[in-house]
Amino acid sequence: MQLENVRLFDGTSDRLEDARRIIIQRGVISKIAALPDQNNKQVDHLVHCSGLTAVPGLINLHVHLCLDASSDPLGSLVSDSNGMTILKMPLNAQRTLSGGITTVRDLGSPGNLIFELRKAIEEGAIPGPRIVASGEAITRTGGHGHGSLGCEADSEDGVIRAIRGQLKQGADVIKIMASGGVIDIGAGTSPYLASYTLRELKAAVEEVRRENIQIAAHAEGMEGIDLAVKAGIDTIEHGTFVNAAIIDMMLEKGTVWVPTISPHRFAERNREQLNKLLSEVKPLIRSIRDKERVGGGRNISAGALAHFEKYCMTEDLRIGLGTDAGTPFVPHEDLVLEMEMFMEYGFSNYQVLKMATLGNAQILKLDDHIGSIEEGKLADIVLVKGNPLDDLEALRQIAYVIKDGKVVFSNPTYIPGGTDCA
Repeated sequence: MQLENVRLFDGTSDRLEDARRIIIQRGVISKIAALPDQNNKQVDHLVHCSGLTAVPGLINLHVHLCLDASSDPLGSLVSDSNGMTILKMPLNAQRTLSGGITTVRDLGSPGNLIFELRKAIEEGAIPGPRIVASGEAITRTGGHGHGSLGCEADSEDGVIRAIRGQLKQGADVIKIMASGGVIDIGAGTSPYLASYTLRELKAAVEEVRRENIQIAAHAEGMEGIDLAVKAGIDTIEHGTFVNAAIIDMMLEKGTVWVPTISPHRFAERNREQLNKLLSEVKPLIRSIRDKERVGGGRNISAGALAHFEKYCMTEDLRIGLGTDAGTPFVPHEDLVLEMEMFMEYGFSNYQVLKMATLGNAQILKLDDHIGSIEEGKLADIVLVKGNPLDDLEALRQIAYVIKDGKVVFSNPTYIPGGTDCA
Protein backbone atom coordinates (compact mmCIF):
# COMPACT_ATOMS: atom_id res chain seq x y z
CA MET A 1 0.00 0.00 0.00
CA GLN A 2 1.15 3.54 -0.73
CA LEU A 3 -0.25 6.73 0.78
CA GLU A 4 0.43 9.49 -1.74
CA ASN A 5 0.72 13.23 -1.07
CA VAL A 6 -0.31 13.03 2.58
CA ARG A 7 0.22 15.56 5.35
CA LEU A 8 1.93 13.78 8.26
CA PHE A 9 1.69 14.01 12.02
CA ASP A 10 4.08 11.26 13.07
CA GLY A 11 3.39 11.36 16.82
CA THR A 12 6.87 12.53 17.76
CA SER A 13 7.01 16.09 16.38
CA ASP A 14 4.82 19.08 17.23
CA ARG A 15 4.45 20.04 13.58
CA LEU A 16 3.09 18.58 10.38
CA GLU A 17 5.12 17.53 7.36
CA ASP A 18 3.51 18.25 4.00
CA ALA A 19 3.54 16.20 0.80
CA ARG A 20 4.75 12.89 2.16
CA ARG A 21 4.66 9.42 0.64
CA ILE A 22 4.22 6.48 3.02
CA ILE A 23 4.92 3.00 1.72
CA ILE A 24 3.52 0.02 3.64
CA GLN A 25 4.71 -3.53 3.05
CA ARG A 26 3.49 -6.63 4.90
CA GLY A 27 1.76 -4.51 7.51
CA VAL A 28 4.85 -2.45 8.34
CA ILE A 29 5.80 1.11 7.38
CA SER A 30 8.75 0.48 5.09
CA LYS A 31 9.45 4.02 3.90
CA ILE A 32 8.46 7.64 4.50
CA ALA A 33 9.72 10.13 1.92
CA ALA A 34 9.14 13.68 0.77
CA LEU A 35 7.66 14.25 -2.68
CA PRO A 36 8.94 14.00 -5.30
CA ASP A 37 10.62 10.72 -4.42
CA GLN A 38 12.61 9.31 -7.31
CA ASN A 39 12.89 5.91 -5.62
CA ASN A 40 9.15 5.27 -5.74
CA LYS A 41 8.25 1.61 -6.04
CA GLN A 42 5.21 0.26 -7.83
CA VAL A 43 2.56 -0.82 -5.35
CA ASP A 44 -0.71 -2.64 -5.83
CA HIS A 45 -2.75 -0.35 -3.56
CA LEU A 46 -2.50 3.43 -3.99
CA VAL A 47 -4.37 5.85 -1.75
CA HIS A 48 -4.55 9.46 -2.95
CA CYS A 49 -4.40 11.63 0.16
CA SER A 50 -4.53 15.24 -1.01
CA GLY A 51 -6.13 17.26 1.79
CA LEU A 52 -5.78 14.44 4.32
CA THR A 53 -3.58 14.24 7.40
CA ALA A 54 -2.07 10.96 8.58
CA VAL A 55 -1.99 10.47 12.35
CA PRO A 56 -0.99 7.35 14.30
CA GLY A 57 -3.82 5.01 15.26
CA LEU A 58 -5.36 6.25 18.49
CA ILE A 59 -5.04 4.18 21.67
CA ASN A 60 -7.73 4.00 24.37
CA LEU A 61 -6.30 2.83 27.70
CA HIS A 62 -9.61 1.99 29.38
CA VAL A 63 -12.53 0.27 27.66
CA HIS A 64 -15.08 -2.47 28.28
CA LEU A 65 -16.04 -4.01 24.96
CA CYS A 66 -18.68 -6.10 26.74
CA LEU A 67 -20.67 -3.02 27.82
CA ASP A 68 -23.19 -1.25 25.60
CA ALA A 69 -22.93 2.39 26.81
CA SER A 70 -26.62 2.41 27.78
CA SER A 71 -27.92 4.04 30.97
CA ASP A 72 -27.49 0.69 32.78
CA PRO A 73 -24.78 -1.30 30.96
CA LEU A 74 -24.07 -3.65 33.86
CA GLY A 75 -27.76 -4.47 34.09
CA SER A 76 -27.80 -5.30 30.40
CA LEU A 77 -24.66 -7.40 30.76
CA VAL A 78 -26.07 -9.41 33.66
CA SER A 79 -29.40 -10.02 31.92
CA ASP A 80 -27.71 -11.24 28.71
CA SER A 81 -26.26 -14.72 28.36
CA ASN A 82 -22.56 -14.99 27.54
CA GLY A 83 -23.61 -16.11 24.08
CA MET A 84 -25.58 -12.93 23.53
CA THR A 85 -22.75 -10.80 24.91
CA ILE A 86 -20.14 -12.31 22.60
CA LEU A 87 -22.47 -11.60 19.68
CA LYS A 88 -22.70 -7.93 20.67
CA MET A 89 -19.00 -7.35 21.38
CA PRO A 90 -17.89 -7.32 17.70
CA LEU A 91 -20.24 -4.40 17.09
CA ASN A 92 -18.46 -2.44 19.81
CA ALA A 93 -15.12 -3.45 18.29
CA GLN A 94 -16.19 -2.13 14.88
CA ARG A 95 -17.44 1.12 16.42
CA THR A 96 -14.04 1.48 18.07
CA LEU A 97 -12.29 1.28 14.70
CA SER A 98 -14.68 3.83 13.20
CA GLY A 99 -13.36 6.34 15.74
CA GLY A 100 -9.78 5.86 14.58
CA ILE A 101 -8.92 3.75 17.64
CA THR A 102 -6.68 0.87 16.58
CA THR A 103 -5.56 -0.34 20.02
CA VAL A 104 -7.47 -0.65 23.29
CA ARG A 105 -6.80 -1.90 26.79
CA ASP A 106 -9.91 -3.79 27.89
CA LEU A 107 -10.12 -3.73 31.69
CA GLY A 108 -12.92 -6.08 32.59
CA SER A 109 -15.27 -8.54 30.89
CA PRO A 110 -17.06 -11.76 31.89
CA GLY A 111 -15.38 -15.16 31.74
CA ASN A 112 -13.13 -15.67 28.74
CA LEU A 113 -15.16 -13.53 26.31
CA ILE A 114 -12.53 -10.85 25.69
CA PHE A 115 -9.94 -13.53 24.94
CA GLU A 116 -12.25 -15.13 22.38
CA LEU A 117 -12.88 -11.74 20.77
CA ARG A 118 -9.16 -10.96 20.74
CA LYS A 119 -8.47 -14.29 19.02
CA ALA A 120 -11.15 -13.71 16.37
CA ILE A 121 -9.71 -10.28 15.58
CA GLU A 122 -6.12 -11.53 15.48
CA GLU A 123 -7.10 -14.33 13.11
CA GLY A 124 -8.89 -11.88 10.82
CA ALA A 125 -12.33 -13.41 11.33
CA ILE A 126 -13.82 -10.04 12.33
CA PRO A 127 -12.58 -6.42 12.26
CA GLY A 128 -11.56 -4.83 15.52
CA PRO A 129 -8.83 -3.03 17.39
CA ARG A 130 -5.71 -4.62 18.82
CA ILE A 131 -6.72 -5.69 22.33
CA VAL A 132 -4.61 -5.63 25.48
CA ALA A 133 -6.90 -7.71 27.70
CA SER A 134 -7.24 -8.16 31.44
CA GLY A 135 -10.09 -10.66 31.39
CA GLU A 136 -12.11 -10.55 34.59
CA ALA A 137 -11.14 -7.85 37.07
CA ILE A 138 -10.08 -9.06 40.51
CA THR A 139 -12.57 -7.85 43.14
CA ARG A 140 -13.29 -8.70 46.75
CA THR A 141 -16.39 -10.68 47.63
CA GLY A 142 -19.28 -8.33 46.92
CA GLY A 143 -16.92 -5.76 45.44
CA HIS A 144 -17.16 -3.52 42.40
CA GLY A 145 -18.03 -5.58 39.32
CA HIS A 146 -18.93 -8.77 41.17
CA GLY A 147 -21.47 -10.86 39.32
CA SER A 148 -20.75 -9.12 36.04
CA LEU A 149 -17.15 -8.47 34.95
CA GLY A 150 -15.28 -9.30 38.15
CA CYS A 151 -13.73 -12.40 39.68
CA GLU A 152 -14.23 -12.44 43.45
CA ALA A 153 -11.11 -13.07 45.54
CA ASP A 154 -10.24 -12.45 49.19
CA SER A 155 -6.95 -12.65 51.14
CA GLU A 156 -3.46 -12.62 49.69
CA ASP A 157 -3.65 -16.26 48.60
CA GLY A 158 -7.06 -15.77 47.04
CA VAL A 159 -5.91 -12.75 45.07
CA ILE A 160 -2.86 -14.63 43.80
CA ARG A 161 -5.00 -17.59 42.70
CA ALA A 162 -7.38 -15.26 40.88
CA ILE A 163 -4.52 -13.54 39.07
CA ARG A 164 -3.07 -16.88 38.01
CA GLY A 165 -6.49 -17.87 36.70
CA GLN A 166 -6.60 -14.82 34.44
CA LEU A 167 -3.03 -15.38 33.30
CA LYS A 168 -3.91 -18.99 32.44
CA GLN A 169 -6.63 -17.73 30.09
CA GLY A 170 -4.23 -15.31 28.41
CA ALA A 171 -4.40 -11.99 30.26
CA ASP A 172 -2.00 -9.30 29.01
CA VAL A 173 -2.61 -7.10 32.05
CA ILE A 174 -4.26 -7.55 35.44
CA LYS A 175 -7.02 -5.30 36.77
CA ILE A 176 -7.82 -5.12 40.48
CA MET A 177 -10.62 -3.18 42.17
CA ALA A 178 -8.91 -1.18 44.92
CA SER A 179 -12.14 0.62 45.81
CA GLY A 180 -15.86 0.31 45.22
CA GLY A 181 -17.48 1.84 42.16
CA VAL A 182 -20.35 3.99 41.00
CA ILE A 183 -22.42 2.04 38.48
CA ASP A 184 -23.02 -0.86 40.88
CA ILE A 185 -23.21 1.40 43.90
CA GLY A 186 -26.43 -0.15 45.17
CA ALA A 187 -24.98 -3.64 45.33
CA GLY A 188 -23.01 -3.09 48.52
CA THR A 189 -20.01 -1.27 47.07
CA SER A 190 -18.89 2.30 47.70
CA PRO A 191 -16.42 4.29 45.60
CA TYR A 192 -15.19 6.00 48.77
CA LEU A 193 -14.13 2.80 50.54
CA ALA A 194 -10.98 0.77 49.99
CA SER A 195 -11.70 -2.80 48.91
CA TYR A 196 -8.36 -4.46 49.68
CA THR A 197 -5.71 -4.15 52.35
CA LEU A 198 -2.21 -2.98 51.53
CA ARG A 199 -0.90 -6.52 52.03
CA GLU A 200 -3.42 -7.93 49.56
CA LEU A 201 -2.54 -5.29 46.96
CA LYS A 202 1.19 -5.87 47.46
CA ALA A 203 0.64 -9.60 46.95
CA ALA A 204 -1.08 -8.82 43.65
CA VAL A 205 1.78 -6.59 42.52
CA GLU A 206 4.41 -9.16 43.46
CA GLU A 207 2.56 -11.83 41.49
CA VAL A 208 2.31 -9.82 38.28
CA ARG A 209 5.95 -8.76 38.56
CA ARG A 210 6.93 -12.43 38.28
CA GLU A 211 5.06 -12.54 34.98
CA ASN A 212 6.57 -9.25 33.76
CA ILE A 213 3.18 -7.69 33.03
CA GLN A 214 1.40 -4.62 34.34
CA ILE A 215 -1.36 -4.22 36.89
CA ALA A 216 -4.07 -1.56 36.83
CA ALA A 217 -6.26 -0.58 39.77
CA HIS A 218 -9.76 0.84 39.75
CA ALA A 219 -9.51 3.39 42.57
CA GLU A 220 -11.84 6.33 43.22
CA GLY A 221 -11.75 7.29 46.92
CA MET A 222 -8.59 8.54 48.63
CA GLU A 223 -8.15 5.38 50.70
CA GLY A 224 -8.20 3.07 47.70
CA ILE A 225 -5.91 5.29 45.61
CA ASP A 226 -3.43 5.72 48.44
CA LEU A 227 -3.14 1.98 49.11
CA ALA A 228 -2.85 1.15 45.41
CA VAL A 229 -0.01 3.60 44.85
CA LYS A 230 1.78 2.44 48.00
CA ALA A 231 1.51 -1.16 46.79
CA GLY A 232 3.24 -0.33 43.50
CA ILE A 233 0.27 -0.55 41.10
CA ASP A 234 1.29 0.57 37.59
CA THR A 235 -1.79 2.56 36.56
CA ILE A 236 -4.50 4.18 38.65
CA GLU A 237 -7.82 4.13 36.83
CA HIS A 238 -10.07 7.11 37.61
CA GLY A 239 -8.18 8.34 40.70
CA THR A 240 -11.21 10.52 41.39
CA PHE A 241 -10.19 11.95 44.76
CA VAL A 242 -6.42 12.19 44.51
CA ASN A 243 -4.69 14.65 46.82
CA ALA A 244 -1.31 16.35 46.99
CA ALA A 245 0.31 13.60 49.06
CA ILE A 246 -0.86 10.90 46.64
CA ILE A 247 0.37 12.90 43.63
CA ASP A 248 3.80 13.25 45.25
CA MET A 249 3.90 9.50 45.83
CA MET A 250 2.87 8.84 42.22
CA LEU A 251 5.69 11.07 41.01
CA GLU A 252 8.18 9.21 43.21
CA LYS A 253 7.03 5.77 42.02
CA GLY A 254 6.34 6.66 38.37
CA THR A 255 2.69 5.65 38.73
CA VAL A 256 0.47 6.44 35.74
CA TRP A 257 -2.85 8.22 36.23
CA VAL A 258 -5.65 7.36 33.77
CA PRO A 259 -8.35 9.79 34.96
CA THR A 260 -11.14 8.87 32.50
CA ILE A 261 -12.86 12.26 32.75
CA SER A 262 -15.10 12.17 29.66
CA PRO A 263 -17.71 9.95 31.39
CA HIS A 264 -18.43 12.92 33.63
CA ARG A 265 -19.32 15.06 30.62
CA PHE A 266 -21.58 12.30 29.32
CA ALA A 267 -23.07 12.09 32.82
CA GLU A 268 -23.82 15.83 32.75
CA ARG A 269 -25.64 15.38 29.43
CA ASN A 270 -27.74 12.50 30.82
CA ARG A 271 -28.02 13.56 34.47
CA GLU A 272 -31.75 12.92 34.81
CA GLN A 273 -31.51 9.29 33.70
CA LEU A 274 -28.47 8.62 35.90
CA ASN A 275 -30.04 10.22 38.97
CA LYS A 276 -33.10 8.06 38.50
CA LEU A 277 -30.97 4.92 38.26
CA LEU A 278 -28.90 5.80 41.35
CA SER A 279 -31.92 6.81 43.41
CA GLU A 280 -33.46 3.42 42.78
CA VAL A 281 -30.45 1.50 44.06
CA LYS A 282 -28.79 3.67 46.74
CA PRO A 283 -30.57 3.38 50.09
CA LEU A 284 -30.02 6.28 52.47
CA ILE A 285 -28.75 4.08 55.28
CA ARG A 286 -25.98 2.73 53.08
CA SER A 287 -24.78 6.21 52.15
CA ILE A 288 -24.01 7.15 55.76
CA ARG A 289 -20.76 5.18 55.79
CA ASP A 290 -19.41 7.35 52.96
CA LYS A 291 -19.77 10.62 54.85
CA GLU A 292 -16.26 10.85 56.30
CA ARG A 293 -14.55 9.59 53.17
CA VAL A 294 -15.96 11.79 50.43
CA GLY A 295 -12.97 14.12 50.34
CA GLY A 296 -14.29 16.80 48.03
CA GLY A 297 -18.03 16.58 47.70
CA ARG A 298 -20.69 13.94 47.29
CA ASN A 299 -21.02 14.57 43.57
CA ILE A 300 -18.60 12.15 41.94
CA SER A 301 -18.45 14.06 38.65
CA ALA A 302 -17.87 17.44 40.26
CA GLY A 303 -15.21 15.97 42.53
CA ALA A 304 -13.45 14.19 39.69
CA LEU A 305 -13.23 17.29 37.51
CA ALA A 306 -12.14 19.51 40.40
CA HIS A 307 -9.31 17.16 41.35
CA PHE A 308 -8.28 16.69 37.73
CA GLU A 309 -8.13 20.46 37.24
CA LYS A 310 -6.03 20.86 40.38
CA TYR A 311 -3.42 18.20 39.60
CA CYS A 312 -3.43 17.36 35.88
CA MET A 313 -0.71 19.84 34.93
CA THR A 314 1.68 18.64 37.64
CA GLU A 315 5.16 18.58 36.13
CA ASP A 316 6.47 15.07 35.33
CA LEU A 317 3.19 13.38 36.30
CA ARG A 318 2.50 10.53 33.88
CA ILE A 319 -1.07 10.67 32.55
CA GLY A 320 -2.78 8.31 30.11
CA LEU A 321 -5.88 8.78 27.98
CA GLY A 322 -8.77 6.38 28.48
CA THR A 323 -12.53 6.82 28.42
CA ASP A 324 -14.08 3.87 30.30
CA ALA A 325 -15.92 3.17 27.05
CA GLY A 326 -19.10 1.14 27.42
CA THR A 327 -20.05 2.59 30.81
CA PRO A 328 -23.19 4.77 30.96
CA PHE A 329 -23.48 6.86 27.79
CA VAL A 330 -19.75 6.56 26.94
CA PRO A 331 -19.52 5.39 23.30
CA HIS A 332 -16.75 3.11 22.13
CA GLU A 333 -15.88 5.27 19.14
CA ASP A 334 -15.22 8.56 20.97
CA LEU A 335 -11.75 9.18 22.37
CA VAL A 336 -11.80 12.74 21.05
CA LEU A 337 -14.05 14.08 23.82
CA GLU A 338 -11.51 12.97 26.42
CA MET A 339 -8.81 14.78 24.44
CA GLU A 340 -10.94 17.92 24.13
CA MET A 341 -11.63 17.92 27.86
CA PHE A 342 -7.90 17.66 28.58
CA MET A 343 -7.49 20.78 26.46
CA GLU A 344 -10.12 22.58 28.53
CA TYR A 345 -7.79 22.12 31.51
CA GLY A 346 -4.65 23.44 29.84
CA PHE A 347 -3.23 20.83 27.45
CA SER A 348 -2.43 21.72 23.84
CA ASN A 349 -3.57 19.94 20.67
CA TYR A 350 -0.10 18.49 20.27
CA GLN A 351 0.09 17.27 23.86
CA VAL A 352 -3.22 15.40 23.72
CA LEU A 353 -2.46 13.95 20.28
CA LYS A 354 0.85 12.65 21.53
CA MET A 355 -0.77 11.30 24.71
CA ALA A 356 -3.42 9.43 22.71
CA THR A 357 -0.81 7.86 20.45
CA LEU A 358 2.86 7.57 21.41
CA GLY A 359 2.26 8.41 25.07
CA ASN A 360 -0.31 5.65 25.54
CA ALA A 361 1.89 3.22 23.58
CA GLN A 362 4.75 3.99 25.97
CA ILE A 363 2.50 3.32 28.97
CA LEU A 364 1.61 -0.06 27.45
CA LYS A 365 5.30 -0.66 26.62
CA LEU A 366 4.30 -1.17 22.99
CA ASP A 367 6.01 1.93 21.61
CA ASP A 368 8.58 -0.14 19.69
CA HIS A 369 5.69 -1.30 17.50
CA ILE A 370 2.84 1.25 17.58
CA GLY A 371 2.08 4.81 18.65
CA SER A 372 3.90 6.74 15.93
CA ILE A 373 4.27 6.75 12.16
CA GLU A 374 7.89 5.74 11.71
CA GLU A 375 9.73 3.37 9.45
CA GLY A 376 9.81 -0.15 10.88
CA LYS A 377 6.67 0.23 12.98
CA LEU A 378 3.31 -1.42 12.37
CA ALA A 379 1.14 0.56 9.97
CA ASP A 380 -1.62 1.79 12.28
CA ILE A 381 -2.62 5.03 10.56
CA VAL A 382 -5.72 7.22 10.57
CA LEU A 383 -6.30 9.56 7.62
CA VAL A 384 -8.43 12.57 8.54
CA LYS A 385 -9.68 15.63 6.72
CA GLY A 386 -8.15 18.83 8.08
CA ASN A 387 -5.39 19.60 10.55
CA PRO A 388 -5.81 18.19 14.08
CA LEU A 389 -3.04 20.46 15.39
CA ASP A 390 -5.34 23.37 14.60
CA ASP A 391 -8.65 21.73 15.50
CA LEU A 392 -9.24 18.32 17.07
CA GLU A 393 -12.57 18.15 15.23
CA ALA A 394 -10.47 16.83 12.33
CA LEU A 395 -10.23 13.55 14.25
CA ARG A 396 -13.99 13.13 13.75
CA GLN A 397 -13.61 13.55 9.98
CA ILE A 398 -12.07 10.15 9.28
CA ALA A 399 -11.52 9.09 5.68
CA TYR A 400 -9.60 5.87 6.34
CA VAL A 401 -8.48 3.77 9.29
CA ILE A 402 -5.54 1.49 8.57
CA LYS A 403 -4.54 -1.23 11.03
CA ASP A 404 -1.60 -3.57 10.42
CA GLY A 405 -1.36 -2.14 6.89
CA LYS A 406 -4.97 -2.91 5.93
CA VAL A 407 -7.89 -0.52 5.48
CA VAL A 408 -10.39 -1.52 8.18
CA PHE A 409 -12.73 1.47 7.92
CA SER A 410 -13.46 4.16 5.35
CA ASN A 411 -15.94 6.99 5.01
CA PRO A 412 -16.49 8.42 1.49
CA THR A 413 -17.74 11.69 3.01
CA TYR A 414 -14.16 12.65 3.83
CA ILE A 415 -12.30 10.91 1.02
CA PRO A 416 -10.86 13.25 -1.63
CA GLY A 417 -13.21 13.31 -4.60
CA GLY A 418 -16.02 11.81 -2.54
CA THR A 419 -15.27 8.24 -3.61
CA ASP A 420 -13.13 5.50 -2.15
CA CYS A 421 -9.84 5.81 -4.03
CA ALA A 422 -8.10 3.02 -2.14
